[in-house]
Amino acid sequence: FDGIAPGEVMRIGPLMRTFIEQGRIGGEIYTGPWVNVGTVEQLE
Repeated sequence: FDGIAPGEVMRIGPLMRTFIEQGRIGGEIYTGPWVNVGTVEQLE
C-alpha cells in the first residue's frame, strides 16, 4: 500500500484490480467452515 497515506480513504476495488494485473494478489477456494470474529469491540 505504498503511496497511500495513513487515514486516507479510497476505494479498494480499483486498487485490488491493479494488484491483480501486476500479479501481486491472488486467491484460493476455501471450502472449510467460516467463523465470524466480529468487531474489535465484540472480541474484548
